[in-house]
Amino acid sequence: MAVNPDIMELVGILNEEGFEALAGELLTEIGLGRELPEPGDYGAPLEQADALDPQADPPIRRQAIPEDEQLGFAMRFLRLRLVEPVRRLAEAERLAGSIQSFSGLVERAEPISITFIPTEDGDPPRLARKSAPGDQTDADELARVLGSIAREIA
Repeated sequence: MAVNPDIMELVGILNEEGFEALAGELLTEIGLGRELPEPGDYGAPLEQADALDPQADPPIRRQAIPEDEQLGFAMRFLRLRLVEPVRRLAEAERLAGSIQSFSGLVERAEPISITFIPTEDGDPPRLARKSAPGDQTDADELARVLGSIAREIA
């Protein structure tokens, strides 16, 4: 299967910016193709759902992604992997502050910073945080950058 040259340019950008693993995952997903819905899946026909063994995982059927649809697929993939986690973290920080306020522990709801600490031995690295807890400005900026990359490549 041929890979759209725009995808290779996007992979080059990801590699230059330190996202080599994400670039590899993107190429793998494009190479595998998109998953086709199975009977019983949301939005799939139910005619064969009764014949499936609920204890067995059916093989995943995939379909090649046409070259003209690969850039759209890549943008959705990157939004899912980069933008949405940042938005969900900001949402969780705002929700944690609301829960603390609701419980009466604090007077006013303020987002609470959520930090992920590695489980490896030694001191966890301290990462500089660019935004305040609950702020999704970084996600919005990343979405804007992805949109501009897509327009620039297309």
